[in-house]
Amino acid sequence: MDSSRSLLLRALIVCAVFAAAVYLCRITIPPDETTRAGVRLALPDQVGLWTGEEEPASQAEKTMLPPDTGIARKRYQDPSRESILASIVLAGAEKRSLHRPEYCLPGQGWTIRSSDVVDIPLDGRPALQATRLLLTRPVHLTDGREVSLRACMLYWYVGDAVTTPKHWVRIWLTSWDRVVHHRNHRWAYVYVLAPITEGLMPNGKNGEETLDMLRGFIAGALPTFQDVP
Repeated sequence: MDSSRSLLLRALIVCAVFAAAVYLCRITIPPDETTRAGVRLALPDQVGLWTGEEEPASQAEKTMLPPDTGIARKRYQDPSRESILASIVLAGAEKRSLHRPEYCLPGQGWTIRSSDVVDIPLDGRPALQATRLLLTRPVHLTDGREVSLRACMLYWYVGDAVTTPKHWVRIWLTSWDRVVHHRNHRWAYVYVLAPITEGLMPNGKNGEETLDMLRGFIAGALPTFQDVP
């Protein structure tokens, strides 16, 4: 008897949830289809001592992403020859325009060693939160040696007046804001990636120094292309 009652209760709960979802769909005003991006699809030529040059999208990206996906990318270098790759990927009409960077990095030869969330201090604005990935991949030096290249990558998602370092939060906000606020987000994700040069060049930076370098770069570059923290 108890088992039958439990099954009946579960069935009633499922029916109630389904009915509530149908009701919400009927009474909810369709979201405004005019979507506003939280970024401008352009990276600055200069960020402090960093000078940037255009970097084309890879053939894999051109093949995998819909043609209306926007991509802005530059490779920056400072006088000490440290380098940073910065990129903005802006979604088009199709949902597959955006994906977690973790999906495509292994296909580029990278192994993800760790992942966490870090704060990026900004002048006069709340700190930005970004996902940090520590990466490795084998590379061949000019002298024939193979070494393990380490790198630090920071990324975050940007919507209409909102940012998040987490993919699942982006998905949840998309659904919540469509139903409650009748608003569509045109999401983008921004990432910066720098090799950890300790042991590869004179006075090379270790992992924490590379993170601090990326934090300073983001603080200088972000106001030129992103509307909100």
